[in-house]
Amino acid sequence: MTRLRKTAVLLIVSAAVVIAGTLLRPANPRRVVISRFDSRDAVKRVEYGSRDFNLAVGSSSRSASPFGRSLKLSLKLIPGSYNFLACGQGLIEKRCEWENRPARLDWDEISGISYKIFVEPVKGTEQRPVMVKIATDIIDGDGEILRASRIVHTGEWLEERVYFKELTTRYDYQRDWNSVKWTGTGDDKTSLSRVDNGVKSYQFEVLGIVTERPVDLKTEQIEVVLYIDEVALIR
Repeated sequence: MTRLRKTAVLLIVSAAVVIAGTLLRPANPRRVVISRFDSRDAVKRVEYGSRDFNLAVGSSSRSASPFGRSLKLSLKLIPGSYNFLACGQGLIEKRCEWENRPARLDWDEISGISYKIFVEPVKGTEQRPVMVKIATDIIDGDGEILRASRIVHTGEWLEERVYFKELTTRYDYQRDWNSVKWTGTGDDKTSLSRVDNGVKSYQFEVLGIVTERPVDLKTEQIEVVLYIDEVALIR
């Protein structure tokens, strides 16, 4: 066998081993992965934006990622601004459906949503440590938007879990206030903060950074870079 043929055979065998390992890797029955972002075109399957055009989203094969490719978000913090990255049904962009939406999912068995995240060390401030505050929004089957937030450490891949029981109704913004479920009347009227009839879509927003001393975003150029992968429903 010539050297060229030996090399070709080795490459084919190596590829087969990788594929076999992927196929034989046992799935976690407690997690239903709905978005992986493996493709370079994954950015076309999410909706994103910001008020001040200070958010950039792309596909990255960053070497620190154990997932191959991930979504990369680069954001410059501006006072009073907002940003979002969303995926699912009921969005302005109709092509942003989940990669995997099980047809016969029993939503009574689903308790929350998880995602993998890696945050690079924050640029623009000498304070250490610096953590990043991330909000997770859920739009339920009735159209109500509910939110919970997490403070995420930098420098390593983490799995964050947001359980439905932690979510509260967003009082600052709803697309349709008729979708909110209320209890009580008058001054005692409050939202039930309950996920009903499944989940249409999820959304992330970088709310800011957490430091020991206040940061003046008008004078300090703070930049947050993070990677998101493997969004899943939790049983």
